[in-house]
Amino acid sequence: MDSSGDILISVEPRHATSMMSGLKSVELRRRSINITPGTRVWIYSKLPQGQIQVLATVDKVVEDKPINIWKTYGARSAISKNEFDDYFAGTESSCAILFREIIPLAPVLDLIAIRKKFSNFHPPQFFKRLSSGSPVLAYFQTALAVN
Repeated sequence: MDSSGDILISVEPRHATSMMSGLKSVELRRRSINITPGTRVWIYSKLPQGQIQVLATVDKVVEDKPINIWKTYGARSAISKNEFDDYFAGTESSCAILFREIIPLAPVLDLIAIRKKFSNFHPPQFFKRLSSGSPVLAYFQTALAVN
């Protein structure tokens, strides 16, 4: 296990599904993200699912012009060129988070259950760092214990 840390990100439910099926191994972002290879990324599938469904490990993070990101990583993004162009409209820079490992969680971590343990838990808009040894991270890791 790498010591690069853990983060939590939120994605649309269809993107979490694409990650679990193996179609998506790159997460695209309009803003740069300061994470290193080996970082574990807990993937929260936004409502209506409202679940942490996937754990991925960062291979590398690439920042470049959107056209270059599309040419190199578009096929791994599980979105159409039109969706890509709409998402990056008006930006000069884009970020691709490349995953080397994607693990579907079983059981998934449901938002309702998380909030029963941590009443002020809120999924992040962009991303949230999870402190090593924190109760929230320890709870997330329970989903790995049965895999």
